[in-house]
Amino acid sequence: MHIYRLRKSPSVPAAVEAFRQEVAGWAEHCRATCQRKRPTDQWDQALFLAGWMPVLPLKPEHPLVRWADKVRDSMAQQASRRGLWRHGYWREIQIDRGMAHFELFLGNLWQLNPQNERTVKHFLDAAEHLPGGVDDVPPWFDWSSGLFRESVFGTDGLGDGTELLNLPIHFHAINVALLAFQMGGGLRYLDLASLYGCHWADAIIKGKSLPLGLTPEGPVYELNDAILRAWGKLGSSSPTLDSPVARAEAFLANDAVRALLKLWQFREDETFLLAAERLIEILLPELSDPEAGALAAAIRHYRYFTGSRRFDRAVLDEAESSFPYWIDTLSVDTTVFREGRPEGVGKRADLPFWLENGMPRQHNPILLGLAAEITGNDRMAARSLDLALGYFRLARMAFPDGREQANSARSVHAVAIGHGRDAQAGMVSEVLRPLMHW
Repeated sequence: MHIYRLRKSPSVPAAVEAFRQEVAGWAEHCRATCQRKRPTDQWDQALFLAGWMPVLPLKPEHPLVRWADKVRDSMAQQASRRGLWRHGYWREIQIDRGMAHFELFLGNLWQLNPQNERTVKHFLDAAEHLPGGVDDVPPWFDWSSGLFRESVFGTDGLGDGTELLNLPIHFHAINVALLAFQMGGGLRYLDLASLYGCHWADAIIKGKSLPLGLTPEGPVYELNDAILRAWGKLGSSSPTLDSPVARAEAFLANDAVRALLKLWQFREDETFLLAAERLIEILLPELSDPEAGALAAAIRHYRYFTGSRRFDRAVLDEAESSFPYWIDTLSVDTTVFREGRPEGVGKRADLPFWLENGMPRQHNPILLGLAAEITGNDRMAARSLDLALGYFRLARMAFPDGREQANSARSVHAVAIGHGRDAQAGMVSEVLRPLMHW
């Protein structure tokens, strides 16, 4: 059992500085221990570097940035030399895994230094396969149907290619397309994301239930053998695919809410906004779950993109009445594992077992930090940061950095910017980052 006694910061700036120093220390530790390690064949080996990028605004010549640039280049060289990459992307890989290196690592590296042309080139060399037209690379996207041809694809072709069935997991490709557009790759990326996103948005707002998949014949709302095969092929598991929460969580976990909000911002088509709102509304009862930080983060993104305070009351009702000023210690029991993935937001079988004052935790700093933003309460903001710092320090005590198995929930990286079902919502990305400029 690892135990951490919470500090009580005298102010928000003091809490921010303490947390940022801890993140900087972790980043320097990672550089010192990993910079001489040779790249591996793993698809997720660079993701852990994204854990510090959102909150350490560094100049391009800083050693941490130079190290990240070196990882970018050496991983690409290794993957190409080993025959894992061709034309700048994996030869064949499951869509969420394949896109992760570009969406998380290169996407955050670009935001750290948007002027770095090599980062943009690495990104666009992979993204160009989304709209297609690259010699000797089979097309991934079918412009006539507006759907992707498979869930497993790469520069060598498609998976078995037997079913043109799309799942929420394909939103990872849309997020990469939107980043490519923002990097100056051209309007074709936005056109693809809009065409594809419209199919999902229409299906989300028009169905009595949320869609399970898309086919050329239309959305699929009822469970059938094709849906079960497709989910099974991706290794997806859920107590039931037929509950509203399970269906909405599948979109949230694949960062669909943020993608829909971006599309609404770029295209000003209300369909995208209505779809994002419906997903959030279905999941609102989950706000009380201490693992549901990704939902609180989605509401923050909604407020940022729209300026609307539509969901503020739900956040405050959940956070204000029980704000945890009374917590003295946080701890984590690393011996506890779950059988399968429970239903709900942010759930995984390998979730750490967190405790507050020795009892199972009841609060998530992401929700509490959002409540502080809404109210402008300094004491609440400082407490949120102190709690988030506590979780981050506990993670450093108990877990590996995340260079291996970055998708696991038991790594410093996962606590910093979220595990595989958190849609990049962690203590660093969704507590420290939004409260840094209080």
